[in-house]
Amino acid sequence: MIDVLTSYNANQVYQDQARDDLGVTVNFSLSADQYRDMPLPFIIAASVYQEKRVVDMQYIYVNQAYAEIMGQSREKLLGNRMSSFVKHKLAFWIKVICGASDGEIRQGTFHSRTGHWYEYITAKSSVPETRSLVMINIDEQKRSQHEIKQKQNTTNEIVQLSEILNVENDKLETAISKGLAKLGTDLAADRVVVMEGEGQYAKNTYSWTLPGLASAQKEQQKIDVATLKVKLQEQLNHDSLFLTDQAEIAKRFPEIVATYDSDYQLENVLLAPFYESGRVSGAVVVEDLDASLNMDFNNLIELTADFVGAKVMGRKLEQQRDTDVLTKLNDRHPYLAKLNYYKKVKASRSIGVAFMDLNGLKEANDELGHDAGDELLISAGQIISQAFGRDYVYRVGGDEFVVLDDQSSRTEFESHCAAFEKALTQPASPSILIGAEWCPDSHYLREAVERADRKMRRQKNDFYKSHKRYR
Repeated sequence: MIDVLTSYNANQVYQDQARDDLGVTVNFSLSADQYRDMPLPFIIAASVYQEKRVVDMQYIYVNQAYAEIMGQSREKLLGNRMSSFVKHKLAFWIKVICGASDGEIRQGTFHSRTGHWYEYITAKSSVPETRSLVMINIDEQKRSQHEIKQKQNTTNEIVQLSEILNVENDKLETAISKGLAKLGTDLAADRVVVMEGEGQYAKNTYSWTLPGLASAQKEQQKIDVATLKVKLQEQLNHDSLFLTDQAEIAKRFPEIVATYDSDYQLENVLLAPFYESGRVSGAVVVEDLDASLNMDFNNLIELTADFVGAKVMGRKLEQQRDTDVLTKLNDRHPYLAKLNYYKKVKASRSIGVAFMDLNGLKEANDELGHDAGDELLISAGQIISQAFGRDYVYRVGGDEFVVLDDQSSRTEFESHCAAFEKALTQPASPSILIGAEWCPDSHYLREAVERADRKMRRQKNDFYKSHKRYR
């Protein structure tokens, strides 16, 4: 049996007290209807019982502000049950109106119809089984809380990324890889990519891919990074970009879309460029992140790009400091650093060692000029680096080069030596003598270099005996 309170005298004056968020007492009179135009949504409702349990609420009084947020007229609401207008959250409203203590401020919730946040204050009415409800808009408060939390989340992420990217002993590749993994995981992204390069294509590409998703690093390295950098320079002007429209992504950055399978739907792209001397030198790109996260994505990606750009610039400065200006190979400084490193490090490894000497440099300088001598050195450096890999070759003196290959097996290193000697048989190749040595224990690397040097010098003595003009 449902008992509904329906008999209310519209002319009777009811007094109730409802405390607003400032603790002010609110008096209202139904007969005078003085709260019709009050800006705060305000109602009086009666409980509808079924077997001593409240199952619905009946509107006894509503003001205009409440009617508007419900999208109904006051006349349509008055006397009717709340369930006729609130289909999915009836239990919530019963709990709000009947479950709170008098004057208690209930936690704010989001009202989907209006798109606003409200707090609720309820109190008993002087008529049995009725309660009053005042709704207070707290959009500004919520917005402030949201912004504070967003700032905290973003700042925490930036600090953690900064710490990862600036670990002193980490190599560039290690630091960036760790940073991308952190960023991708925390943003629930599919991929995070750093693209930069001096030439036409993104040869220096660092990427993190969500486990289970196919890596696209080979495709990313085919991106026309030179054109992409020009595009970023024109479109962004030092700002970031967060695109959430698939058509716009495909139109503005087809080169990024092309790295995915044709049936993959790229939902969003967040990217920011980094700069060198005022020009775009690369970009950090986050693909398919969780856009619902409470973070300032643009600020985060811009600072991340700054960190990565500084790291890349630091690498370039180190390379300039440690690179031979003429041959573009490693110079003596990183060579000595590598020797010292393997002397101090506890773990041992095998290293292929080669000591080389270019013949005829003095004669070229004396007879043809220093430009000819420079060309001879450049040619020698190219042949050596093609055989052994540029990262492992050092120019340690005027006409001397050393190879320290700590990545190849003995068989691979011997294959590199054979390829080098074969290259010397080609027409117009420079004359280079080599002494090679396999070092099974890197703690004795210096001794291995000395043995390779002695082998090379024995060859040099034999060479001088048969080439009198080089004496």
